[in-house]
Amino acid sequence: MSIPITSAVIPLTSPYERLWLGIGAVSFDLMLAAAVTSLLRRHLSRRAWRAVHLTAYVSWPVAWVHSVFSSGDLQHGLLFFLAIACALAVVAAALWRVSAAARDVPRAERVGLLMAAVHRKDRRHQPGKARQGERMLS
Repeated sequence: MSIPITSAVIPLTSPYERLWLGIGAVSFDLMLAAAVTSLLRRHLSRRAWRAVHLTAYVSWPVAWVHSVFSSGDLQHGLLFFLAIACALAVVAAALWRVSAAARDVPRAERVGLLMAAVHRKDRRHQPGKARQGERMLS
């Protein structure tokens, strides 16, 4: 059976293993979006770039599911154990990354930093009121 090249980009268009190849196309599209927005980063706001870039974290597990379930070779034997080992390594790395980020700012300071960020954001949305408050304090 022939699989059209468009099935690599457009989900659920393959006549063969439609669901699993569709999931692979979703993973490819997520990584493609992250790559393209990284190339166009200077033209995007940081918030927009980061929102799209964070989809790379979703892309890997989606690609893993695609790989395991679209191929009979990865459903048993040595390749299956290799896929499981890779998944465990990625989960361990993600947990380490999250715990390292949490340790960067001591727990007692997190609330203060969060409140300061919220206060700065509020002042940016009301510049006249922020200036009046600053004048009253001087």
